[in-house]
Amino acid sequence: MNYSSKTIIIGQIIVICFSIMGVFAINRLADTSKEEKLVAKLFGYTMLTAFKVKINSTYLPLGPIIAYVLMKKSLKNKKAKSLAIILGIFLIFYPSEFVLNKIEQSLYPRNNIRTYLVGERRHGGIATIFYTKNGISLTTFTADILDNEIETADMLYNELINCEVSNNRRMIEYEYFFHFNQDIEDPRFGRLEFKVGVEAKELQLDYENKTYIFNTSEEFQKLFKDIVE
Repeated sequence: MNYSSKTIIIGQIIVICFSIMGVFAINRLADTSKEEKLVAKLFGYTMLTAFKVKINSTYLPLGPIIAYVLMKKSLKNKKAKSLAIILGIFLIFYPSEFVLNKIEQSLYPRNNIRTYLVGERRHGGIATIFYTKNGISLTTFTADILDNEIETADMLYNELINCEVSNNRRMIEYEYFFHFNQDIEDPRFGRLEFKVGVEAKELQLDYENKTYIFNTSEEFQKLFKDIVE
């Protein structure tokens, strides 16, 4: 899944908060002797242990080795530092992809068509809509999302926003492709391609190796037919 910067930041905050709570728990529960800035050192051991280097497609966990060497050389609180290293090892195997997927789906649900569109004229940009049948371009519209320059394209865009996710899980039979280009800040959704079902009653969006089916409104169906027929 292609994550947004907001998703990545939230994921990093979760990891840092979890690490801080773990370090404070270790400092409180482990039998520690007085040592200057011990909490900061334990946090450093945890973060250092979680450090890994990517070479080609392989991750090398250099952090645990370095942290272990430093711990062996230390004179105090080796048990607490060992626990901090164990916490760091846990972070290496932390299910980050699972957590990030949950965050991303919560922020940008892929089964909601508004996720992919500029939406309700809030951000502006240019939407270019064109149709192809058997690889041949039939009609092209360009609409400024902030200015109703082309009424038909603007109406079609508004009806596209109102499409609802379908309970249909099978791929639809289609005759037309519906290409949609947006000049928006999030490049992930800059260009979308919909397959248009029979009588334009359904749209199929293939995104990130998954298929999403949306039901269209009667007004969308009418507008689409008027354009392509």
